[in-house]
Amino acid sequence: MDIDLLKRLGNMDQIAGIREMEYTCGNEKGLGAIEVYNAAGLRFTVIPDRCMDIYDCSFKGCNLSFHSKNGLSGLRDSAEDEFFHQWPGGMLFTSGLANVGNACIDGGVHPIHGRIGSTPARHVSAKEGWENNDYILSVSGEVWETRLYGRQISLFRTISTSLYSKTITITDTVTNHGSGEEEYMLLYHMNFGYPLLDASSMVVSSADSIQPRNEHSVDYIHMNAPDAKPSHQTFLHTMGGSQARAGVINESLCLAAYIEFETKNLPYLNEWKNLAGHDYVVALEPANCTVLGRIKERDNGTLKTFPPYSSITNTILFGILDDKAEIEAFKQTCGQ
Repeated sequence: MDIDLLKRLGNMDQIAGIREMEYTCGNEKGLGAIEVYNAAGLRFTVIPDRCMDIYDCSFKGCNLSFHSKNGLSGLRDSAEDEFFHQWPGGMLFTSGLANVGNACIDGGVHPIHGRIGSTPARHVSAKEGWENNDYILSVSGEVWETRLYGRQISLFRTISTSLYSKTITITDTVTNHGSGEEEYMLLYHMNFGYPLLDASSMVVSSADSIQPRNEHSVDYIHMNAPDAKPSHQTFLHTMGGSQARAGVINESLCLAAYIEFETKNLPYLNEWKNLAGHDYVVALEPANCTVLGRIKERDNGTLKTFPPYSSITNTILFGILDDKAEIEAFKQTCGQ
């Protein structure tokens, strides 16, 4: 441990820590929350009652995440249209595990982006303490998606950072506890908002190819101001190599947020860009699928499966860059 630092503090929570809380009013009443903050200026809130997802996220007081009009909610109605009334946004919203994308009926009802993102975690724990000369902050929990006469899949998530780190590491282990092979879809819906996102912001990606998803999708790079046309654009980034990266850069703020992930289990990056006022967002979404829904994925031969009693582990690094040279170096790694 850093004894010289400790002599300057009455308590480590002066500069870094984990706070466990509960919301007391509004649609989020009763939801638990775990706030993590460190000496680098990184601060984020994990919501155990929503798949251990990350809602608030800021760096040195500057917001990074998009919050939808709906705000945070504990509601879990899975009717098709209810998604648009309930989706909270947030820095990370997990989609899956039976469906990603459009709702469908396929051996049962599969709502938009599946059910896992609104499912509460169990065995939730928070830990902070010294490991050698670094102070580690981590939160863990386990989420289950099950069905009578059907699937039995768990997702165990650990989210961690450290004292002076500008990165968050998200590690998920997805396990098939059943006796049969299971189809599964998993997408990490990472949502960036103002002020990181503004007219001068740009998206960079290390993708081998980038495919517009419809005729309205014309520019995956530039954000533009709210109410620009066309407002709703989507792109499919097909990642090459073993490691992929993408980010959102605001050079006027000298600030960028980026993600890095292995492509073995997550070969795609879906990008959703919306320039409409009040829905002003860009999402970068590492995934093992596109967002067409499980029926079309199966028809296309891209619906993934994994064997009985087996596990798959994904690690996503979310990081901040606040130095011009760092930002330029990252752009070059993305071929920009």
